[in-house]
Amino acid sequence: MKMRTMIKSVGACALACGAMGVAASAASAGQAQTAPATGLVVPFGSSLTTLEAQTGGQGVTVSPGCPSWVSDDSLGIEFQSGNSVAYRIDPTTGIPNGGNAEGQATLVQIVGYDQYGNPITAATPVTDTGHAHVWFGYNTNPNYNPEGGNRQTWSAETLSFNASGSDGSSLNVSVSFGGGSSASGNQSGWLHVKVTCS
Repeated sequence: MKMRTMIKSVGACALACGAMGVAASAASAGQAQTAPATGLVVPFGSSLTTLEAQTGGQGVTVSPGCPSWVSDDSLGIEFQSGNSVAYRIDPTTGIPNGGNAEGQATLVQIVGYDQYGNPITAATPVTDTGHAHVWFGYNTNPNYNPEGGNRQTWSAETLSFNASGSDGSSLNVSVSFGGGSSASGNQSGWLHVKVTCS
């Protein structure tokens, strides 16, 4: 799958562009910055049914024990506690090139986005709460030139969520995706999503 399609399907590095609540100032540019993870929402991207259709099912596994809404709804997690860190912050844009968030989170339904691109959430049919960890990284060749010559970039994101449901069920989500572009513009990418329910 081309990187553009994969990133559009899953959601471009969900923690990037200040989503962690960390903004760089001129005095702190380049330094790692920490912030509470509470309130951070990380969308999984498109519904798993949509991802399966777009990838021909490659890289997307949902166990038979999962209720249909797990596959059919656009989901994400919302951190209830924990910490986040943004690092390698661009001194010009204030955008981090990497970050981590870890803590307790709740599964949420993504019902839309506000005018600033922030996810709007709603409760899911079962309240799943548990430990979550998200990491992202992004880098662009210092000699990057989108008009040609050098288009080398890469990005990746991982997410793990191990939760217990309010109905006594369990939900485990593991996501890994990313991709890159070579200096000549050849794109490659990967997507692995595994959801198990019991």
